Amino acid sequence: MSSLNINDGDSSMQIDKHSGFSMIEVLVALLILAVGLLGVAGVQVVSMQNTVSANLQTQATIFAQEMAERIRANGSSVLSSAELDEWENRFNQAVGGQGEAAVTRTGNVIEMELKWIDRDASVTQSGGAGSPGLGRSQQTFVYRFEV
Repeated sequence: MSSLNINDGDSSMQIDKHSGFSMIEVLVALLILAVGLLGVAGVQVVSMQNTVSANLQTQATIFAQEMAERIRANGSSVLSSAELDEWENRFNQAVGGQGEAAVTRTGNVIEMELKWIDRDASVTQSGGAGSPGLGRSQQTFVYRFEV
């Protein structure tokens, strides 16, 4: 703390100069900190959503490769309907209960189409009766190979 003496004639006046932070400065600093923390939380949420989405894509790839290997091991013919149903049920469970899988053969080309519902924050409008809804989108993975 410093003091300043001002002598004016025979009257003496002393002014004290205080240093430190005012309440407004503290509130502004807290506001800036809060906005920064909200930004960090938002980035974390997007990161987690992308991790879940990548995991579902990995699951689809693994299931498609597994089926391709089973078909090749079966002498290049599509498996029985019971085996296909079992495979589709396991895929459906792996992607959260809203998955579909189909295997078709056209000549020497076998195609697997795997679909699932993914959370997608960029989807902001409903697409109608068959739409998965706001914040969700249908993903499709197609795997083709020749036997």
